[in-house]
Amino acid sequence: MQPLLIVSGSVTGTSASVSRYLKKCLSRDFSVEINESPTIKDVASYKDYKVVFCFSNTGHGELPESLRPFHQELMKEKSGLDGVKYWLINLGDRHFTTYGQSGRTLDAALQRCGAQRKSDILLLDVFADKYPAKVSFAWFMKQLQLDP
Repeated sequence: MQPLLIVSGSVTGTSASVSRYLKKCLSRDFSVEINESPTIKDVASYKDYKVVFCFSNTGHGELPESLRPFHQELMKEKSGLDGVKYWLINLGDRHFTTYGQSGRTLDAALQRCGAQRKSDILLLDVFADKYPAKVSFAWFMKQLQLDP
């Protein structure tokens, strides 16, 4: 089975729950690993495979605490992720002016290091989208059809 990495970062537990749901559903077709505190080396080891980032947005638009060291490493290194294909799922609350900011922040850092985003960022409002795990899974399955 082809490897798939889910990088998960959660503030209240919703992103962690979505990540576990994705792992459960995708394990039929992939060898799935969840990593909550990755390094560039961890993500780079999935070169030529698939990486899904599933994380929440703090009210201030920051990444969850567990992903901040990874982001700092990306900003310091500025390379090392050539060949990495990724998708972003960013959960938040659209009532904040910083809604989706952490997704844009991580996306820019990943691209600076050579990674290639394969679709638009899936931005979900955890209060408006009743079933973020199911929405995320359906969205990712559609992305796989577009880019097998």
